[in-house]
Amino acid sequence: GDLNYYNDYSLPNKIEPSIYVKGLEHNKIVFINGRVEKIEFNYEDENKIEIIDKVELEDKTKFENSLIDLNNAFTNKYYKIIVKENYVLKKPLIIYHAITKNLNLKNINLRLDFLLKENSCLKLIDISDDLSGKNFINTIYNFELNQDSVLKNYKIDQKTNSNIKYSFNNIE
Repeated sequence: GDLNYYNDYSLPNKIEPSIYVKGLEHNKIVFINGRVEKIEFNYEDENKIEIIDKVELEDKTKFENSLIDLNNAFTNKYYKIIVKENYVLKKPLIIYHAITKNLNLKNINLRLDFLLKENSCLKLIDISDDLSGKNFINTIYNFELNQDSVLKNYKIDQKTNSNIKYSFNNIE
C-alpha cells in the first residue's frame, strides 16, 4: 500500500566500481535506481553497434498483460541497441541493475530494446545487485532477431532481498 513510483532522475548516481565483474573483459550498461548511468562498448567496432537514446515509445508487446502496461506507462526513457548485420560482439554485454540501500517502497520500470540484424550475435548477462528492500522492479526487454542472428541471455541475482522483480523478455 505504501509503494510509490520512482521517477527522480534529476541527479546522477555514483557508480560503485565493486559491482563490476572482476577478471572478465566486457561491455557495460549500468542502471542505478532505474537510471542509465553508463553505456560502454569499449571492446567493439563503433560502426557495428548503434545506441539510440531518443526512441519513440512504441508498444512492441501485443500481450494482454497489466505489468507490461504499467512499464509502458511509467518508463521515462529507454534505449535501443542495434547490432548491425554480420557482427558478432567480441565481448559479452553485462547489464548491471543496482538499487541503493536508501531506496525503499518504490516501483522502478526499466525497458531496453535490442535489434540483432542478420547474422549478428549478442551474449547478454543481466546482473542484479540490490542493496534495497521492498521495491517492485519491472523490467522489459524487446528482442528483434533477424535471420541467423543469435542471442544468449543469462540472468544472475547476486543478493538476497525483499524486492519483487518482474522480468519480461519479448523475443521476435
